[in-house]
Amino acid sequence: MTIGKKIIGGYAVVMLLLLIAVTTGYYTINLVQDKYSGFIDVDDKQIEDVNYLELIVESEIADYRGFLLHPDMQKEYLDGLQEQYRLFAETTARLRTSILSHGDSGEQLSMMDDIISLQNKYKQAQEQIITVSQANLTDAIAMNAKEVVPLREELGNKISQFHDLQMKLEVQKRADVTATAKNLLLVMIVVSFAALITGLAIGFYVTRSITRQLRNATALISSSSAEILATTTQLASNASETATAVSETTATTEEVKQTSRLSGEKASYVSQSSQKAASVAQLGKEAVAQNVEAINKIKYQAELVAQSIVKLSEQSQTIGDITATVNDLAEQSNLLAVNAAIEAAKAGEQGKGFGVVAGEIKNLSEQSKQATAQVKNILIDIQKSTSAAVMATEQAGKAVEAGVKQAAVAGESIKNLAETVMEASQAATQVAASSQQQLVGIDQISKAMENIKQATQQNVAGAKQAERAAQDLNELGQKLKAMVEESKIERNLQTYPPDKH
Repeated sequence: MTIGKKIIGGYAVVMLLLLIAVTTGYYTINLVQDKYSGFIDVDDKQIEDVNYLELIVESEIADYRGFLLHPDMQKEYLDGLQEQYRLFAETTARLRTSILSHGDSGEQLSMMDDIISLQNKYKQAQEQIITVSQANLTDAIAMNAKEVVPLREELGNKISQFHDLQMKLEVQKRADVTATAKNLLLVMIVVSFAALITGLAIGFYVTRSITRQLRNATALISSSSAEILATTTQLASNASETATAVSETTATTEEVKQTSRLSGEKASYVSQSSQKAASVAQLGKEAVAQNVEAINKIKYQAELVAQSIVKLSEQSQTIGDITATVNDLAEQSNLLAVNAAIEAAKAGEQGKGFGVVAGEIKNLSEQSKQATAQVKNILIDIQKSTSAAVMATEQAGKAVEAGVKQAAVAGESIKNLAETVMEASQAATQVAASSQQQLVGIDQISKAMENIKQATQQNVAGAKQAERAAQDLNELGQKLKAMVEESKIERNLQTYPPDKH
């Protein structure tokens, strides 16, 4: 446990003992005060009411006698007698309530009930005598001596006995209060003495423990101060070396800062170039896409042309079939014209017109045959050209398809190139940003190294001050150790005084 905790603990225990003593004293005073207050407020009030009750009975007797002896003032005495009845009832009720609340003896309550019962009998006897006195005063006086006087004497005796009982109880309670006060005073003395002895014992223990800890602490301070002195001397030397190293590091950091600045500028240039290349690659990618789209359109047009040529070839074949039919018709028309000419010649003069028609039909048939021959030749040339066009169209379609594939491959290559250039541009941008951050970091490092340099210089000065403080601490530890040893010697001398003999 540390010295501070021991001091605080000892102080806390002493304060606790003081609190116990104060609490005990407060409880004792309150208890005595409560008993004394109860004694004053209850017992004295009860005795006062008993005395007042005796006065009421005497006044009651006086008013009753006045009523019998002074017929001319019966009204005043009767009113006074009724008032004494009321006061007697109030006083007995108050006494009975007080006895029930604070009474320590059942005898009090029993005697109070007897007094109330006797008062009621005494009151009834008086009222009976008063009624008789209205008719015959002599009989009333005789009855008074016989019936009222014994009840009055018994009531007076009972009240006197109750008064004596109250006085006896008051003496007992007074003695109880005195004994309680003495006992509580003894308790206070014992508690205070115990607190004093305990406080002295704790003080002696804490003082002895603190002295032992101080002796150990001084020895520890003495040895530690020597170690601290050696350590601070070494720290001072190390601080000087650290200051030199920090100066060199600061210069190196400044050179790295310049190099980082140049690297950052080059990285920015590379980033800009990469961004331009990425833009060009993007344009190439778009051009290839447009080229592919144009070739696809050409392929589509070529397919349409091929389809048209095929249809034309089919139609040429159909025309050839029609031409053959026309040729057959021409030959049959020629035969028909020959037959018609023969028949016209047979008919003679009547068949001349029909012969002319037959001749015209024959001419037409010849012309049709010649035209059919020409159409056939033309159709043959058209079919040859159509076949050549179909073959050329198929070759062109294959070439277009190959071009589409090559354009797609070129587009994919340019796309990959664009993505690669874009990634290179992003990497160059990141490198430029990193170079900028690195430059900022190196700048901060440079500032930090400058601050470290200043702090190191301050540490050198602080180390020298610590070295001087360690020397002072070492001297202080030696002095404190000497003082503790002297205190130990003096305490031993006080414990074991030298023999005077």
